[in-house]
Amino acid sequence: MTERQSTVAASTHTESGVAFLGHHLVSAILTGDLDSLNRIGEVTTTRKCSAEVRDWLVRHRLAGVVYESLTKDSRLRALLRPYRFVLAMEYERRRGQVEELAVAAKQRGFDWIAFKGWGVAHIPEIFPSPELRPLGDLDLLVSPEHLDRATDAALSCGYRHVSEDPAVLDLYLSAHQHLLLTHPNSGLFEPHFRLQKDISAEHMDAIRARVVPAGCAPMKMATLYPPDLLIELCVHLFSLSDPVIWVWLYEIVKLILTMPLEQLNRALSYGRQYGTTVYLCGAFELGKTLWLVDPIGRRTDLFDQELRRLPPWQRLAIEAVVARAPGSRRGGPRLNLARRLSGHAARNDVSWRHRLIPRAGEVAYETGVSSLATEFPLVRAGYTVRHLGKLWRNLTK
Repeated sequence: MTERQSTVAASTHTESGVAFLGHHLVSAILTGDLDSLNRIGEVTTTRKCSAEVRDWLVRHRLAGVVYESLTKDSRLRALLRPYRFVLAMEYERRRGQVEELAVAAKQRGFDWIAFKGWGVAHIPEIFPSPELRPLGDLDLLVSPEHLDRATDAALSCGYRHVSEDPAVLDLYLSAHQHLLLTHPNSGLFEPHFRLQKDISAEHMDAIRARVVPAGCAPMKMATLYPPDLLIELCVHLFSLSDPVIWVWLYEIVKLILTMPLEQLNRALSYGRQYGTTVYLCGAFELGKTLWLVDPIGRRTDLFDQELRRLPPWQRLAIEAVVARAPGSRRGGPRLNLARRLSGHAARNDVSWRHRLIPRAGEVAYETGVSSLATEFPLVRAGYTVRHLGKLWRNLTK
């Protein structure tokens, strides 16, 4: 990393000095600048500074990646070594969990599809070992027609619904793209029956038809086709207003840099079909600005071309998100509003009513407001009315 690049990077950072060093570590890994990586390791010579950088890397789930890249005599690597052992044990626990779910699925005549954290962890171009990608929860995809079987399979493995309230279950089916289950030892599990709220059934069928069989070793579980996975990761990065976890952007950038150009072109083509190009361009621009990613070849040109095709309000939304990098919020509501103004409304309904006046649950999803505060009262009211109606019919028989 040259002195000029360091000056540019410093001008974009507004976080603490610890985060500044953490982002420089990630930038050095992505750009292959091992000299800078070692120099940054020398900067963290004091025990306090090394510990703070370690905590930042652990919080953003990048500790394993950085550990594998540092030299053996690095103080920071020594501090990360215990966490590396924790990652190995955590992976074995997760692997047993997924294998149990896979066996239960086979017994019920369906298969899970790996994506997000578990799927990305098994792409060697991104993570040399799947142990290096810690998970917050487990996400697996299933066809909507198999959702009941999937729920039964998870329950047979010891999972339980976070809430048994029928209105809450209705809420997750109507206002979300997944159910929410929990296990006393394995934590949260989200069986997804669609990738995004506003994706059409036709697009979901096409995505499932393109899955890579046995792409997730060693369980031989199918995974999303890399272009579809890239789109999903970019949408997820901007889907909420929660504080960002930088491993999500790291794996997006790494996937863009390592996937064949043919697949990258397909991802951009699918993005135009689904109306998700704004998320693809937003993630790439954020990676370039934050980590000085400057890939050799046509990748930057491809994204620049897509960026020029976007409507002005979408380009402005991306600029606003990038200008805040690396702030604590992802800026998703800006991109969601820009996308909606372009006519990409929920369930591909392009009427102006659905473009600008979505359901309460869609507003919650797109602005980061909890659907429990918006759509849940409506779901609860509807459930109560149906329950009272059923009770009245029973009493008047």
